Amino acid sequence: MKVIYPDNITQVLASEENASFPIENVSDDHIKKVWKANSNDAVINASVSGGSAVALYGTNATSVTVKTRTGGMGGAWGGTGAMAGAWGGTGDMEGAWTTESLSTETVKFDTLPTDQAALWCDFTDPGSAFALEVTLSSAAGSTLQVGVLRSGTVRDFKDAKYGIKEGFIDYSVREELANGAWYYLKRDIIRTFTLTLQEDRASDFYIFMHNVALLRGQQPLAWRLSEKITDWQWIVYAALDGMPMGDHTNITDSLIQIKLKEVV
Repeated sequence: MKVIYPDNITQVLASEENASFPIENVSDDHIKKVWKANSNDAVINASVSGGSAVALYGTNATSVTVKTRTGGMGGAWGGTGAMAGAWGGTGDMEGAWTTESLSTETVKFDTLPTDQAALWCDFTDPGSAFALEVTLSSAAGSTLQVGVLRSGTVRDFKDAKYGIKEGFIDYSVREELANGAWYYLKRDIIRTFTLTLQEDRASDFYIFMHNVALLRGQQPLAWRLSEKITDWQWIVYAALDGMPMGDHTNITDSLIQIKLKEVV
């Protein structure tokens, strides 16, 4: 199981944006507070101080390519002239490209039944600040949008023990009428997950409890719930539903009981 925390994105820019839905919205915790392009394809560039994964949620994209940039690109973020050149201005962007290292990364990406997509991409930590280039496109005639983008430190834990529970919470309006009929107004239905982790007490147990749960609390995070099972359905933006509980069952290992509630 993996979780991204902290998020180390220091700056994010887009090749185009609707002024009412700026690119800064992807840094917000509310997925429905989206960034929108002006067409069905665009590029997001993010400066990241360090990390080894990127996750993306709440998008209508049907295709995504992720590239990491190191080297000269770091200098390009610093000056206004350089950045202007990135989108077609004059500036000194041309020189910045000559020393960079560009890598195309492997992504795990698919569309949820809600027509929103989830993406997770692992890559080798460059060991210093780097840039992400995320190229997205949605269906012809649609307007591309993204809800949340996260990249940063990956906390890697053993996959949960067998017996993961997955369910739903229905926020729809449901009321029994006087004649026995039911009134139902469909609202959001979110996923829930209940997991038990068995982790080494001296390291991973306290990393999870202190470096993640204690510091972040019940604010949402980018999760990949299983590394062995690659189902994209388990790439979820979720918050702890109540604080986790530890059970020190033996000499070296401890169990962590976790409940997660999806954020939409």
